[in-house]
Amino acid sequence: MSSLLSPSFRRHCVSLSYEYASLIFTISLRLFLTLLSSPNPSSNDHDSFPQMIFPWIIPDCDETFNYWEPLYQLLRPHAGEGLQTWEYAPEYALRTHAFLLPLHFVQSSLVRLGNGRYPPNAIFSILKILLIVFTATCEHAFVRGLRRVYGRNVAIWTYVSSAACTGMGLAGSAYLPSSISMALCMLSWSYAIGDGLAPCPPRAPVIQSSLFSGHIWIPVAASAMWFYIAASPTSIGPIILVVLSLGAMLHFVAALIVERRTFASPYRRAVLVGLIAVTFTGWPFVAVIFIPLGIAAVTDAATSGGGGAGTWRVGCVLASVTCRAIGFVCLGTALDSILYDRITSATWNILVYNAFGSGDDLYGIEPTSYYFKNLFLNFNGLAVLMAVWPVVAFFRLVFDKCLKVSRKEKNNLGSTISWKTITLLSPMYFWLAIMGSRPHKEERFLYPVYPLVLLASSLSISEGLHIIMSILNRLMLQKKCYSATDSTKNLTIWQRCPPLLVGLVPVILCAASSLSRTIALHRYYAAPTILYSRLRDRILRENIRTHRDGDSPVNVCVGGQWHTFPASYLLLEGTTSLRFLQSGFGGQLPAPFSNSGFREGGSPTRPFNNINRKEISRFFRGGISACDYVVELMLDPIIGEREAPEMMRYMMEDTQAEWKEVEAVPYLDGKQSVAWRRTGLVPGAFGGGGLEWSRYSAFKRSPFSEKEFSQTMAK
Repeated sequence: MSSLLSPSFRRHCVSLSYEYASLIFTISLRLFLTLLSSPNPSSNDHDSFPQMIFPWIIPDCDETFNYWEPLYQLLRPHAGEGLQTWEYAPEYALRTHAFLLPLHFVQSSLVRLGNGRYPPNAIFSILKILLIVFTATCEHAFVRGLRRVYGRNVAIWTYVSSAACTGMGLAGSAYLPSSISMALCMLSWSYAIGDGLAPCPPRAPVIQSSLFSGHIWIPVAASAMWFYIAASPTSIGPIILVVLSLGAMLHFVAALIVERRTFASPYRRAVLVGLIAVTFTGWPFVAVIFIPLGIAAVTDAATSGGGGAGTWRVGCVLASVTCRAIGFVCLGTALDSILYDRITSATWNILVYNAFGSGDDLYGIEPTSYYFKNLFLNFNGLAVLMAVWPVVAFFRLVFDKCLKVSRKEKNNLGSTISWKTITLLSPMYFWLAIMGSRPHKEERFLYPVYPLVLLASSLSISEGLHIIMSILNRLMLQKKCYSATDSTKNLTIWQRCPPLLVGLVPVILCAASSLSRTIALHRYYAAPTILYSRLRDRILRENIRTHRDGDSPVNVCVGGQWHTFPASYLLLEGTTSLRFLQSGFGGQLPAPFSNSGFREGGSPTRPFNNINRKEISRFFRGGISACDYVVELMLDPIIGEREAPEMMRYMMEDTQAEWKEVEAVPYLDGKQSVAWRRTGLVPGAFGGGGLEWSRYSAFKRSPFSEKEFSQTMAK
């Protein structure tokens, strides 16, 4: 009882309360920003779950068609309602199903536990919220690790900028390999810089080690897959069992090496998380980010033992990592082979396709300046601070040398320039150089290094404040220099507060700008999610041909705006289908999944290609006259740049029915809006000028009666 009332225990409880309060604040802030433009919740008599329309932003159609649609197909495997891209065709098999399984487990559990109470659109929002919670938790661990290495100030600056910046908000709610890799990178770095997820005394790391090392969950996963193969045998079942057994065996070999304590604890967990990010997200290119961490782990093993012990430890480390990597690849290969119904490894396939293929120019080419603009929009001034960190660090070294600062004084000053800093930040510059050299560029490619952008900006502030305050202190003839990262106990509150508050000034200014942009994005571009949610409720209320024998499903048709479709989760399940009409898009569209799902046998009727060639079979054979609804973005034509919406021409050519606009949501016309006005929301600034609005609309088809049709033809 006395230990529970001790000052150290009370301080520990207070520290935990602050940390978890900050985590809850981050999650609440991002959900609040998402709901700012949401209409009031509505409910109806046909659905037991109240419908809350979350205006989620899905800026990349790759997230919709390569991840949400296959996940929806797993939710409804025999309905064939999801949309399949060529990457999931068995002949190419570029996407691993290991990435889909965690969220599929969640959604299938919701269906079973809720007994049908949760419709797909509610499940979609729950999964999005879980992604935010997962990313915020890894972010929280990363910031806690930074506090142990760089002190309170750098950690607070990084936390404030991370919680508010637009880039982290968009990446944290995205269901993409790059966004999940970003979260796993933060978790790995938190382990590398001092067990960031161990808030309790020494007992916690031991528990985490035994659970997270894989002694339990790898055998459980292998057993589950073995029983699945036994329950639904396939022609390649024995081969899959051999691959699965090999992976489990290699994992246990690695576990035996680890149990001999040949791997330093922080790096062991850090490298293990890195292996998971490389092998199970379907994005093996992220291995580049973990190269400096691997070098640090090997160096630590080599220098921790004397004589020949260092060489032995390095060999054990490499053997353990190799066995785990091969074991993880075998587990992923077994899983993909089950679902694709042939022996294949999606991780290997996508690596070969991107390394030896020439498909970069098929999906658009952007200049190198594209990434600079993207970083500035998502991080504004913090991106500039990130870019100048090497310069500021160099001036810090020159400054210390000119003033003849001793090694002891440098340690007291809390310099952020160290090999650990280089290990953490060098992956960002390597990644930016590699991604910038590729012709095809997308915003999501930079997600894994977003946390390092914030760290580099905070370190720039820290070093800049050190130089400025040291100069001022020397001019005032004070004996000691003061650093922004100083954590000594003998400083007064007045001496410790000013650097923190001064550093918060640029951080808060950038955070306010980011909050403005985040709100603007949701208000300007969340129309697709809102409209499809409203359209689902409308179809449900009107009960158009729902559950009627012999009737065709409700057809929602799209043209050139196919890429803004959020997900099939927002359509009325079992009743509504998305159809594609001919448009100006000249590439390959996705196709509905067949009843065979991902396996062989469905592709010949829906041919796929890997050169982005248009496939005529994707277009709706019935044409506009067989559509029940049409969704179109009503943009005004611009001479020489764009024509009137294509779907309007189709609807005008339909002489057998009348088309009426039944739903419309405001959508910003970016081309006709002033650039600085559309980048952020500035309430009350210079009026509301500079923004041009269009409508993201849904039209309903009402067939004419015979009399109305004859009158229309006479006119």
